[in-house]
Amino acid sequence: MAARFARWYDSALQRRPYFVQIVTTGVLFAAGDVIAQDIVERVPRHDFARTARQTSYGLIVAGPSCAAWYRFLEKYVVTRSRGSTLIARVAMDQLVFAPTFIATFFTVMGFLERRPWPSIRDGLVQTFPNALINNYKVWPAVQLANFMLVPLNYRLLVVNTVATGWNSYLSVANRRAATLHVDERN
Repeated sequence: MAARFARWYDSALQRRPYFVQIVTTGVLFAAGDVIAQDIVERVPRHDFARTARQTSYGLIVAGPSCAAWYRFLEKYVVTRSRGSTLIARVAMDQLVFAPTFIATFFTVMGFLERRPWPSIRDGLVQTFPNALINNYKVWPAVQLANFMLVPLNYRLLVVNTVATGWNSYLSVANRRAATLHVDERN
């Protein structure tokens, strides 16, 4: 059954890479939030609106931006040697894309939660530095292996697989930022 799914996925990915990557990203963002709520946070009642926001972010923001980013790196970040190209791609990914992606995540989630801008800004100040530091504990090694070993069309799948845990972390961190907003109002 797994082999059959893998063949189907590969075929779909070859035919419509952007579409498949975007849908996969949305599904795995949803999975990350389900894990965050039901396993990490152990909330008494699952917040389906929160999962819908995470899924929407995966489908509308993360999937398209990540798919385009990996193609950009593949096409434009090329040096004279394979090793320096690899280091340049990881550096670009971690120094340009990661901070932007994390800040965008917390900002978009704040707006989707209908929080006012001062609350979103305060949440960014509270959560962004730790999220970026934790990013640097996980993603440089993942991306080094990803860029070195994985063909372009499968890089987002690798990232999405690892990101299921990472998205759980971001979901929990965002929830804490939203909770700060609620506590400040009371």
